Amino acid sequence: MQSQYNGEPATLLRWTFKLSVSFSSIKATTGVLSAVQKSMLESKPQFAMSFGIGWSEVSQKAQDSLKCSVTDLFADARAQAQKMAGATGAILGSVVGMSAANFLTDSGNNPFAQGALPTVCALTVKFAISGGF
Repeated sequence: MQSQYNGEPATLLRWTFKLSVSFSSIKATTGVLSAVQKSMLESKPQFAMSFGIGWSEVSQKAQDSLKCSVTDLFADARAQAQKMAGATGAILGSVVGMSAANFLTDSGNNPFAQGALPTVCALTVKFAISGGF
């Protein structure tokens, strides 16, 4: 890219990078970046620096904590099936089928929610039943 600096042709070079910080660190980080920007302007006016906050996303640590517990999901499925079987006088039997799915929910139209989609865990369990009605 060509531009002008003090009336002379100048070549522009642009670097773009991503710096991930926690929400609690945004103020301190923007303070540091602002100080670097000011220092560059004073010591090397031919260089310019700009920065901005682009989007939010769930940290890897938070994503890791959202792992689905098949054991807990299965226990809940069995408890719900037992209630339904008990309400009809049936006896809950063994598992005859099971499938699991983990997927991300839609964030809607929130432009700051890129990458911040919560995980939904699902487990479908089919039980044999006997008796009832």
